[in-house]
Amino acid sequence: MPGLESTPPDTTSRRAFFIGLTGVAGIVALLVSTLYRDYVRDVATVVLSDVHSYLVIALVNAVLALYMALRDEVFRFEVSVGKVLATLLLALFSAFFYLVAPLVGEYMTFYWGLSLSLLVLSTLLFIFTPTSARTLAPYLSVLLLAPIPVSSFDNAARIFSRVAGEIAAGITGSTFSYEDGFGQITVHTSYGPVEVPLVSIRLGYAPLTSTIALLPVVLLLVSRKTLSFRRKSVLALLSIALGLLIGFVGEVLRAVVLVEAVRYEGAPLAWSALSYTPTIVYVAASSIAAVYLASGTFLTGSTPSEETSRGGSDAGVRAVTGLVLLLLLAFAALVAVLSPINTSWGYTIISPGVGAWDFVSRPENYIFEGFQVESAWSDPGRAGLLGVLNVRYVAFSYNRVPYQSVIEVAETPALLHAWSYDLSLEGYSVVRSWVQDVNGVRVYLVQASRWNTSCTVAAALFPVSIRDGSATSQLYVRVLLAPGETAPDSTVAALEAIKRVLNSQPFVPPSTVSLLDPLGVLLKLGVIAVLVYYLFLAGLKILPPRSLRRTRTRS
Repeated sequence: MPGLESTPPDTTSRRAFFIGLTGVAGIVALLVSTLYRDYVRDVATVVLSDVHSYLVIALVNAVLALYMALRDEVFRFEVSVGKVLATLLLALFSAFFYLVAPLVGEYMTFYWGLSLSLLVLSTLLFIFTPTSARTLAPYLSVLLLAPIPVSSFDNAARIFSRVAGEIAAGITGSTFSYEDGFGQITVHTSYGPVEVPLVSIRLGYAPLTSTIALLPVVLLLVSRKTLSFRRKSVLALLSIALGLLIGFVGEVLRAVVLVEAVRYEGAPLAWSALSYTPTIVYVAASSIAAVYLASGTFLTGSTPSEETSRGGSDAGVRAVTGLVLLLLLAFAALVAVLSPINTSWGYTIISPGVGAWDFVSRPENYIFEGFQVESAWSDPGRAGLLGVLNVRYVAFSYNRVPYQSVIEVAETPALLHAWSYDLSLEGYSVVRSWVQDVNGVRVYLVQASRWNTSCTVAAALFPVSIRDGSATSQLYVRVLLAPGETAPDSTVAALEAIKRVLNSQPFVPPSTVSLLDPLGVLLKLGVIAVLVYYLFLAGLKILPPRSLRRTRTRS
């Protein structure tokens, strides 16, 4: 491919380059096979969903951007105070995110990914030593290892969904309506009007994911030395705008295809038409367009700078090999320290003959043990809409107060939407909300209204481990429950019921809370040390140089 044939300037630098890459790959393999096995499992699950399929394109773009940024990098074997402090600070932040991940609900996988990306970033900075802040930009591509939870996209996706739905309705001659934050298109067919809710096709997410996937291209563009600041800014903004535009046009096309399929093929066959318009097509198209837009800047080869041409003399193979081995030992020690820490918490159901599917199909038998369950039913359509394994509606009573509850069972919390999104689907309007800690679990108490009545809804997310012999299955459960109108105090009733739910089974609270305080102190000390060091260096540059005393010497 034109422009990709340039190589490091000499044999020594080329060998050191590949040794450095091999070291980074070895460290990543060590981490994902030990500390981050659950993270890898979650990513393998979410990447199969339509919203998170952008991760495939994003990670490919990140790897290519890093390779193109590092191929001419200078290998300098130096262990400066600033480099050591920065690496230790990134490692401390990584450990903090790793320990706090079990406490943040649907953001757990994101925090694990952020922890892993900071460790990879510290490794890259320690081995490849960027020569300036400009060349540091492509290194930030590793932050895409953290999959953004779908709940973070919900609010922005509603805006794109509404605009795309109005345009699609205008193109197809249908009727668009918008209520309670969700839009729907009424298709006029020969057999009567058919309502198509846009939330059922997850409309509005492609513009956001398309833009995120092309960020490595933008970061590589920013690092180019041959471009002026104005041209970099224009090309970067054009790339982002192009990603948003292609993703938005793709969403309009999906809505039009669905409406026409409903009109001519009928509703049952219309949903299969969406398989021909997956969002990953528009994500890939956005990345290709961004690369084509900026192709004249970094795909046409670059002239190595004078500093780069001295790469072979600055660091030899032995120096880079020793640095890689040193980092491998350091990360092995980090794994040995963090591995014994038990980050698992939640319910543990040990019952012979009870498998994961038994729990998924009837979770109320375990979650609401001790309650008087009056009725329960599943909604496969809502489960497919939310991307979870099962959505179970349960009516029960506790202390003579009736309750309505929704149980969502998912493979990973990254697939769960925000609780406000789920309440909107149920027809609730959120007035205000606050958080209360119950057994180490964050319980959201939401004052909401529906059908001119007001109540308090309690929402909690917690993991469940099911052990049947030697097999262990990890699932995540979100419970939304609301007391009936006969409750004397809706807030007290909701809080008592959710406490009873969290105490109905042997429940292990998060054990990493006690480690966060000393780690927070170390983080503060690390930030202060880095700031003091760099302020000291800045002060040395500001101070005028001392004049040298001239002395005469006898010839």
